[in-house]
Amino acid sequence: MNIHNLKCFVYVGECLNFSLAAKRLFITQPNLSQIISSLEKQIGAKLFIRSTKFVKLTQAGELLMPVAIEIVEKYEKIVNEINKFSSADKETLKIGYLGTAFNRILPQCIPVFQNENPNAKITLQRIDPNNFRDVFDNDLIDIGFAHLVDVENIASLHYKKLFDVYLTFVVHKDHPFGNLESVDLESLKNEPLILPFESFSPYLRRRILDVCAQKGFSPTISQEAHGVDVLYQMIDSKMGVAILPESGRCLNYRNLRFIKIHDGGDELDVGACLVWKNKPKQIAVKLLDLIEDTVGSTIGSLFDPNP
Repeated sequence: MNIHNLKCFVYVGECLNFSLAAKRLFITQPNLSQIISSLEKQIGAKLFIRSTKFVKLTQAGELLMPVAIEIVEKYEKIVNEINKFSSADKETLKIGYLGTAFNRILPQCIPVFQNENPNAKITLQRIDPNNFRDVFDNDLIDIGFAHLVDVENIASLHYKKLFDVYLTFVVHKDHPFGNLESVDLESLKNEPLILPFESFSPYLRRRILDVCAQKGFSPTISQEAHGVDVLYQMIDSKMGVAILPESGRCLNYRNLRFIKIHDGGDELDVGACLVWKNKPKQIAVKLLDLIEDTVGSTIGSLFDPNP
């Protein structure tokens, strides 16, 4: 049992609504359901009665609720006190990221940046695409890194594109296309395509469907996934194929092949960009300068799985 699981339980217990609690926690509803199920297994009792019309605490849930609230409140209080003490002389930069475009760049840049700026404190968290606007609105992050396709239609956010990221055809190495260097889109129309759920990544899903529609076909959708890791696991398990950003190469799934799509045009570029809502802090501008220098020097090998 951990504090995060207890916090999730408290949010659901207070809201009595899994969708609302997931939104407040900035996670997906399926992830929240898995956390509650894991907690129930650890305790050995059901905590909620769920139906299509209501959610209510079981007797075990009612017993746990006041204790969980007390534990979470005490934990958050002491963590806040420790952070105030340890960070009194530091300027904090809260970074959020989504997608895979920056999986290699941020680990390269952040240690260098912290060596050059010892009084800067950086926090880093991964954000679900559907919650990207909310984390800015609630001041949970100062700047973000994302695929352009996930943020270009959010009016309240500003962005700066840093480099191109193209959609590719992703298959298991044993797939008939596994040894090809490139494919055309029309050859994919009968393939069992895995898509992200609308509730998880609506803009990427829409771009994939639009790219197919421009070639005159609707893909055969075999599976849908609530997260990037789940999607790649499905491909690795030979449950289907996908059209995904080339940046996934850096995840080192040894059984997967990323095949260039040669006839999709500019619509295949889902981009990688810096995102902000309010004027970036000076500390953020320093980090951006370092990232732009890094991107400029490594653009040819950004997504090479073995740099």
